Amino acid sequence: GRGEGQEPHCAAARRVRAPRCAHLRCWGTPSVPPTADRFPRKCGGGCMKEAGYDKWMQEESINVFAAAARSYCALIDVIDQHDSESIFSALERELTALQSGIISVEMGSGADQRIEKPRIGHDAWKALGSRIDAVIGPACWALADSLIRLGGKNKETEDASRARHAWDDFADIYRDLKEGVEMWDLGDAESRAEAQWHWRFGYEHHWGWHLMRAALTVHEVKYYLRSG
Repeated sequence: GRGEGQEPHCAAARRVRAPRCAHLRCWGTPSVPPTADRFPRKCGGGCMKEAGYDKWMQEESINVFAAAARSYCALIDVIDQHDSESIFSALERELTALQSGIISVEMGSGADQRIEKPRIGHDAWKALGSRIDAVIGPACWALADSLIRLGGKNKETEDASRARHAWDDFADIYRDLKEGVEMWDLGDAESRAEAQWHWRFGYEHHWGWHLMRAALTVHEVKYYLRSG
């Protein structure tokens, strides 16, 4: 530990007067902090400024997201076991974890060679959607009716349609994430690189849009419809 009044190690840290190095946050990271044996080169003040740290952090980020994707899929797999009261709080937690996790994941380049991706067929996707709708449908339809009344024109609105079809958002998120989870679970570097690309590309071009819609519907059910 540093003595009383001693300056932090790095010049960057001295400027902000913070008890950590601005290069690496080496006085506390979300997971196991880097150590001198893992990142041996140091800046003049002793912090571990090492190019390998960025790779280590990216590995941490994708591992965190893989766990979030698995957790979301696990919830949807047993959605029938939830009631319409508890499911929206659970979905709120899962969607928040997905959003916060994917932001730190880089696209990467995927696998060097073509990998046969698992695909959830339309019939299986439709059956999943029906299971989801059986649990969240009553609240979502009540929300849609409320949004129609709020519009004052007594006709379907874009927001009401979104609420009625919330099952579609959750099922599409599931399909994109589950396909990535199955590739990730193969365990080899090529499959995991492809899963990472699949998740990030899908976030930017497909399931991320569904996530935003789903999160808004969950928020409206919890804090507008049920709050009175």
